[in-house]
Order: sequence, then C-alpha cells, then structure tokens
Amino acid sequence: MPRFTQPSLSGGELSPGLQGRIDLARYATSLKTCRNVITKPTGGAAKRPGFMFRGQVKYSDRATRIIPFIYSTTINYLIEMGDAYLRFWVDGVLLRDGSNNIVEVATPYIGSMIYDVRFTQSADVLYMVHPSVAPKELRRTDATTFVIVDFAFKRGPFRQPNTNDAYLMVASATTGVVAVSTNVDVFTSAMIGSLIYMEEKELRGIKPWVSGEKNPPVGTIRRSDEKVYKLVSIPSSLGGKGTPFYQTGGTRPVHDTGRAFDGPQDIKDDGVNSYATGVEWEFLHNTFGILRIQAVTDARNATAVVIERLPDSVAGTLPTPGNTWSFTGNGSQTVFNITGATALSEASYTVSIAGSPAQSNPGYGDPDLPYCVDWNSVLPDGRLVRSLRVGDLVECVDIATGERTYKPLLAMTFGYEDCCRVSTAHGSVVQSNSTPMDMKDGRVVKTPDLDGEQVLTHRDGFEVASVMPMGRRAVCKPDFGNCMFFAGERSDSTIATHNILYKP
Repeated sequence: MPRFTQPSLSGGELSPGLQGRIDLARYATSLKTCRNVITKPTGGAAKRPGFMFRGQVKYSDRATRIIPFIYSTTINYLIEMGDAYLRFWVDGVLLRDGSNNIVEVATPYIGSMIYDVRFTQSADVLYMVHPSVAPKELRRTDATTFVIVDFAFKRGPFRQPNTNDAYLMVASATTGVVAVSTNVDVFTSAMIGSLIYMEEKELRGIKPWVSGEKNPPVGTIRRSDEKVYKLVSIPSSLGGKGTPFYQTGGTRPVHDTGRAFDGPQDIKDDGVNSYATGVEWEFLHNTFGILRIQAVTDARNATAVVIERLPDSVAGTLPTPGNTWSFTGNGSQTVFNITGATALSEASYTVSIAGSPAQSNPGYGDPDLPYCVDWNSVLPDGRLVRSLRVGDLVECVDIATGERTYKPLLAMTFGYEDCCRVSTAHGSVVQSNSTPMDMKDGRVVKTPDLDGEQVLTHRDGFEVASVMPMGRRAVCKPDFGNCMFFAGERSDSTIATHNILYKP
C-alpha cells in the first residue's frame, strides 16, 4: 500500500463514523487515533504534558468531582465539589482568604449526590440543580468570596390553579408587603418562600382595547395582551375640518412598563372631518399578580411581598354579607330586616347569588312589560345602570318635545330576558326584546323591529339603527317614571331607551 505524506494534523481525531469519508476535505488533515497528543492550529502536534500533583482533596475516601468556573478569559477557577462542600483551585493552588484560610462553601449535596448535580454558568453565577434539592446559585462576590443561595423564582412554578369558585383569596393591597387571606385552610409554615399566583376572576369590568375607538377620554382603562392600560394623553392637534376628532391607532399595546403610543398621531381626513390617529397608553398591571410568602399567621392568613403588581380587583377584604337577614314578626307576617338599609322603595332590593341577580322582586312593575337593559349598561356619565340607587338623578328625555331633564330613580328590579343589540354608527345598547322605543313620528316600536328605524343617540341625534339578537341576558329594570333615559355599551355613545312603568 502506498504511503502518503500528511503535512497537517489540524483536523484532530475523526469520529469513527467519518473514517470512510475520503470525499471530505478535512479527511486529509485528520487522524484516526490521536492519543496523548495535542494538535495545533498551525498543523503540527506536540506531546501532551504530564500531570502534576497540586494538592489533596478534603476527603480522599469520599466521592469528589471537578467543575469549571470561568469568570473571565484571564480568571478561571476549578471547583472541588465533595461531600457537602465546595472548595476552589486557582493557578494550581487552593483559594485562600485574607487570613490565609481555605475558602470553602457548605452545600446540601452529600455523598454520591454530587454526580447527579447539573450546572450551567452565567457571568459570575453558577446555577445548580438536583432532583432532591431546591435549585441553588453559587455566586462570586469578590476574588476570594463565594456564597451559595436558593434560586429566586419569579414567575413560577405554581401548583394547579384553583377551580372551585367557593374558595376565595384576597390581598390587602396591590403592592409592597401585604396580608393575604382565604376562606379555607390553605397556608402551612412549609409554604414560606413559595409563590402565589392571583388573577382576576373576570374581566368584564375592563373593556378590551380596539383600534379606531373614537374619542376615548383621558383616564380610560382598557386591557390588551393580558395587561391593563390607562389612556394618559391624546393628540394635541386634530386638524380643523368639520368636527375634528381623534381615535385609537392600529398598534396594539403590549408593553409591560412605562408608556407607549398606539399610533403616530398623524392628521387624516375622512372627507367630512379631520382626525388624528393614535393615543398614549400607560401600563398599569397585568391581569394577574405574583406574591412570595414571607410568614404564615395561621391556616387562613399569611404575609407576602408582591413581586408583580396585583390587579385592583383581587385587593380588599374577603366577601362577607353586607347586610344581615334576621327573622322578626307578629306571628302572621314575617319581616326581613336589612341592617343599614336606606332605600325608601322595596323594589330597589334584590336577591343575588354570587353577585348575580337570582330573581326580580315580585309585585313591582308590569310582568308583561319588562322594559330593561343589559345590567352592564352604562350611562353617559360613566355610571353603571345596575349600580344606581333610589333617588339618584339620571338624564332623561321626552321624545315628543326633545326636552332633557334629570329625573330621580324610583325603583330598580332585576331579571333575565331575551335581548338584542341596537346599534347605530356612533353607539349601541343591549336591551330586552320587549322594550318599546318612541320614534320621532310618535310611533312605538319594540326592539326586534327597530332595524332601519331612526333612534335617538345622546350625542349625534337621530340615527338609523340595526338589530342583532344577543340571547338571554341578565338585565336591570330602572324606573324613572315612564320616560326614556340614555344607556349603552360605552359611556360616550349611548342611545335613548325606555324603562318600566312603576306600579307600586
């Protein structure tokens, strides 16, 4: 067999699987076996240097492992990991402190556990994990000082989320060190240092961000990308054509700190009016928050520090009956007294289960005329219709005369009705199918028949309406004395709707 001169050994030792690959350019510079030889980038090779005895491990009769710790290109350590300890070798000698003591760090890894430790390094921190020990960090604080601490988890892991709506948990505040309370036995001393994940039960109180929303006022709260934002500034210039307005832009807010615009705030023209696109949103908080338990008072109370700001809806106190029922009477009639009741009309009280209306009050209103709106409807001033109390003044309108006056709420009942959404170009309201609407020409038209009819909006006058079925909804029936009031799905775009005639 002919012999060939191999001028370079820079390819090193080939894997056995490549030893037949003569088609590779690197084949001619590689070796089948390269034992006790160090190949050089220049092509040559040199014999591997011999070993040198630098010192003895702490326990020669126990398992010991060597781990590299590379702080920089010029500063490297060799970690001696033994039975429940770490020691450090630098330039062939054990690392010592200013008092000439060997630098040593105690660890929870004993015996043969050291061979199951997995590690990775980032800058001056070595992360270590073991199946039987909580994750640890080895930190280099200065040239001769190392410490080992628990790895500080920030976003998990968490246990399975609670799926029982009867189990409740609240925090006393949204930031800082807070008190956490539950209505079931949950906390144990073993949970100190662990994380709690708390999220909003429902988000219907905060509307989603949408592109092209017209004239949202400063202070408006919207949610986007599982985060909550507040509108903090609007365009300073809107142009001068027609009735100028502004609207939200096309870039969905996703930032998790500070402020950002959702559009360029440039001025455009729709042919009638000039408008600017883009407003500024400030990040408030996520739809969830995270806490770390610091102390446990008892099975239902603990102290925790907030790591990520909690949503406003999970802060407060545990729900308890706001008014206590008691039985009194004269033997023939039972009277239910509600402590703290102030309303003059019995129709303003309802039976609720878990915050939702269970039934409307009997004896009030005409059951054949359940004129009502979705109980999440809002008034032009931003108040929820369902939050009104007897005596509250609300803007109403007389269609025949166009006169707008403020009238007091006489009564409020609740229930469930089949509903439709009545929409115009500038607003919408969800109301019961039986709700009548007074037309400008004197006709009275029920909700399902309003398609193509003109209805009165709070801001833009009479506009053509379209109707969409919405199914059965929870509704409230406010009574202002058989007149129309303004309500809608948004406070800045409400529609005049009827309500029940009060019949005590």
